[in-house]
Amino acid sequence: MQCMPSSPEPHPSPALPLRKSQWEAFAQAVVAGRTLVDAYEGAGYTRLYGAASHLAAKPAVARRIAWLKAPRDKAAGLDIETAIVRLLDMADAADLLTAAGVRDAREALEDAWRLYTELCRSRAAADN
Repeated sequence: MQCMPSSPEPHPSPALPLRKSQWEAFAQAVVAGRTLVDAYEGAGYTRLYGAASHLAAKPAVARRIAWLKAPRDKAAGLDIETAIVRLLDMADAADLLTAAGVRDAREALEDAWRLYTELCRSRAAADN
């Protein structure tokens, strides 16, 4: 996969816990397998339509989740490129005639994009 040029890293390393404790609790819960909404509420937030997805899409949170998932995924034999392809396949297979199917496709595409940007960042860091 070819990567787009990357911009300078604006946030600390994803190996470090997030500065906001609620964000870190959310990331940890997502990695533990909870749904975004359950992780959001478990981190102490009040349920609000779309807020859990919005938090998961924040660059620092998305990088932290990807970093926390990496050892588990590697142990399971998944590499980032394989995961991206699987997510794109999931989005392609979603039933776009239902609200749930559209949501599933959107979430799979968002996850694929996050992984892609993480892959590009890691390749750019390795080149430097």
